[in-house]
Amino acid sequence: MERSVEQVLSDKAVAAVFGTMIPVASLLTLATLGIHLDVAEVAAGSAVLGAAGFFIFDLTVHTDAEEFRRSARLAVRVFLDQAVTSLAGGGGIEQSMVAAAADGRGPMFRRIRDALDAAQLHRESAWPHLDRLGREVGIEELSELAAAGTLAGTEGAKVKSSLAAKARSMRERELACCVAQAKSATTRLAMPGALMGMMFILFLIYPVLIAASRHA
Repeated sequence: MERSVEQVLSDKAVAAVFGTMIPVASLLTLATLGIHLDVAEVAAGSAVLGAAGFFIFDLTVHTDAEEFRRSARLAVRVFLDQAVTSLAGGGGIEQSMVAAAADGRGPMFRRIRDALDAAQLHRESAWPHLDRLGREVGIEELSELAAAGTLAGTEGAKVKSSLAAKARSMRERELACCVAQAKSATTRLAMPGALMGMMFILFLIYPVLIAASRHA
């Protein structure tokens, strides 16, 4: 993903603060009505809801990470298709990959271009750089492609065959993933919103629950 660890931790902290402030807001609201809550109860509620807010955000981060990997795999597959087409037209291995990366848009294509540029700058093979990129973003297909490309060497026919085979296997995997995502997308996307909705409802009923417990 294009988000740093610091950004993720900052967002989680905001969610935790939001959860922590729910009991505090309830305390202030009841205070204006002449109802005073026990500070220990408010502190306990703040701790629980703050922790809930901190970890609920992980669900959103996980969803974002999965979406990034899905779009990154699609970009890699398009990159492979373009490289195969260029190789079939008589282009060289490095030139075909550079041309394929230049045609794409988006974060993953930019990362691929950066990897290829670094290989050219250091006058090295592109495969180790693509392997490193695959490990960094968690796209194993890119690392597998780099390994196959290394074994194929500089023979254009073998490299073309490796690229085409990997692109074909990625298309098959995309189809299987699309079927699975169609079945689970609604539940997965609704969960964070539902949890935040529960927190908001708790914010509304928290004063009533505390007041009722004090009069019980």
